[in-house]
Amino acid sequence: MIAAALLALTLFGHPQVRETTRHVGGWTLRIDKDAFTGQASCWIGKQDIEFQRDSLVFHLGHETDTSDAYFRVDDGAVRSVRETTLEDERRGVYRNGGPLENPSGGLVALPAPDLAGARRVYIRATPRHMPRVFDVSRLADVLAAGDRAGCANIAPYP
Repeated sequence: MIAAALLALTLFGHPQVRETTRHVGGWTLRIDKDAFTGQASCWIGKQDIEFQRDSLVFHLGHETDTSDAYFRVDDGAVRSVRETTLEDERRGVYRNGGPLENPSGGLVALPAPDLAGARRVYIRATPRHMPRVFDVSRLADVLAAGDRAGCANIAPYP
């Protein structure tokens, strides 16, 4: 009887998921650690940017059509977002009913390896919009912090 009570207190008396938040170079790393399995699920993001399945997803506004968006990484060449669509699909970002299926939802996904070492990403949604500047510096630092925290998968924010 006492053993059963101790087991119940162990399993149900404490939160099963412990949330920890760390800040690394302007990025936020949220770690949800499951006390039962020991697994960690994580979310990485900063103002209008989140890391999903090895891609960075940029939020340009809910009503912004990004079907003809262009981007530039630091001082590199200007490229169409359409060039990265196949790579995004391979990374699982574009799925049936997924967040990037509707270009009028204001989201642009760029493969994180294309942004390795970058400081800024410039995205122009349409010829009528001015380019927005996103600070992506220190991404490698926050990803490394996630690895050290045991983040096997870095998921979209719930």
